[in-house]
Amino acid sequence: MNAWNLRGLLGARRANTLALMRMLAEEDVSELGAEVGSLSTQAMDRDSRRNYVGAQQAYAAARGVLAELQGNESIHAATEAVATGQYELLCVRARLAGEPVPERRVPCIFDPRHGPSTTDVLWNQSDQGRLPACADDAARLEAGDQPLIRDVEYTGLRMPYWQVGAAFAPYATGYFGSDAAGAGQQALTLFEGRIHTAG
Repeated sequence: MNAWNLRGLLGARRANTLALMRMLAEEDVSELGAEVGSLSTQAMDRDSRRNYVGAQQAYAAARGVLAELQGNESIHAATEAVATGQYELLCVRARLAGEPVPERRVPCIFDPRHGPSTTDVLWNQSDQGRLPACADDAARLEAGDQPLIRDVEYTGLRMPYWQVGAAFAPYATGYFGSDAAGAGQQALTLFEGRIHTAG
């Protein structure tokens, strides 16, 4: 393969990866918007409303950066905003239920749409240590089942979204980069291709 063909192939792959990241980010933003819209403000006190407004603002910010997509930076900004919105909604629900506001954690690695993780788990298909998981996926693993993993189609194959690899860093770091020393960092290692499939 000559240099021109190689550059063309690499350029096409970068474009495909960006398009895939945008599609996933748009799905995430849409789901956040649906969650924001599903909550009634009637029973909210001042603190709950403050968190609710924070979720609205995060949703608007994520929509805005995707509408004016400038490349990888926009993907990072969008998923970072979605993570903020997810946490604000978690705070709203906790306050409405009369429960303590939870600490902020990175999203569930198995599918960021699951929302903020609640614990760190060991998974038999990863050698990267403890990974952030939502309560439902943690319960599945505890029961001996597999978590619900977000799959994507890439280069003609179905795979867990992190197996796209380091090219997915803009999408991943928006969600997991805030926890550079903990489970978020462990989550990011999955995008480096160091994962095996059991069996």
